[in-house]
Amino acid sequence: MLAGKIYGIPISGTMAHSYVSSFGNELEAFRAFSRSFPERTVLLIDTYDTLSGAHNAALVGQEMAQTGQRLVGVRLDSGDIATLSRQVRDILDRAGLADVKIFASGGLDEHELQRFSQAGAPIDGYGIGTSLTTSSMCCPTVGSSRI
Repeated sequence: MLAGKIYGIPISGTMAHSYVSSFGNELEAFRAFSRSFPERTVLLIDTYDTLSGAHNAALVGQEMAQTGQRLVGVRLDSGDIATLSRQVRDILDRAGLADVKIFASGGLDEHELQRFSQAGAPIDGYGIGTSLTTSSMCCPTVGSSRI
């Protein structure tokens, strides 16, 4: 972050739970984040209560729209993501934010993606890291006959 500020290097990334919890409340965190990243605001809405977070994100999205800016998306990182994505989509749509994307993350793998697809979950994108870089297969131990 500091290098981006000092040298004008474009920075990107995602909002962390620790960022949200470092503020007095979630809405304050969302507003601060949207001021810092007005062109690529994606809010992590499940640090506390996902549906309350979705309502707070919708409010920030509406505030951004009043100033000519746009909330890009919200991110779900825990819970029953398929069900929550439908509830969040409804909240955003009712707030006039049908263009706001829903992203999912949180230890996802190909099996979860297939389940989301089969469930018709309105998820626009996924953050997949651990399953791409870490083998889930059991590793043999010294003296083990397992391969």
